[in-house]
Amino acid sequence: MSDPTSPNRNFRKFGPRKRDTYLQKLAEGCTLGAAAAAVGLSPDTALHYRKAHPEFEDDIERSRGKAIANVEDALYKAATTANASGAYNVGAICFFLKNRNPDNWRDMRTYEVVQKLREQERGRLFAAFEKAGITPDQADEIALVMEEWEPGANERRH
Repeated sequence: MSDPTSPNRNFRKFGPRKRDTYLQKLAEGCTLGAAAAAVGLSPDTALHYRKAHPEFEDDIERSRGKAIANVEDALYKAATTANASGAYNVGAICFFLKNRNPDNWRDMRTYEVVQKLREQERGRLFAAFEKAGITPDQADEIALVMEEWEPGANERRH
């Protein structure tokens, strides 16, 4: 039995027209399986073709990129266009800002959870210091040095 991913395999069922239609369906937002079904192929045949012709992967990524760009454009339009009553789509606005500018628009609940965990860790650390006979002043100095060594600490301070 021959290798189904061999570049020498005859892919008659997946000729140039079907490949173009397959790529168009991906650009319209279809999944790989739905695009294969739209041209009358099994997903396995399309997968074998992709493996046998790695250069086709670039075409697939370009087509998928078009679909993503269309959704991004629609999201932007939804976020910046008021409806008939003058209201904007707040959900679209939040989603756009959180994903395009996460440093300034993030879900604060995540930050709060991280802060609580840090407070718990600090409490355990200070309990260990006390058990080791380290004074509270010494513990504060150690904690300050440790905070300076924390990855990303300098970025947050500037």
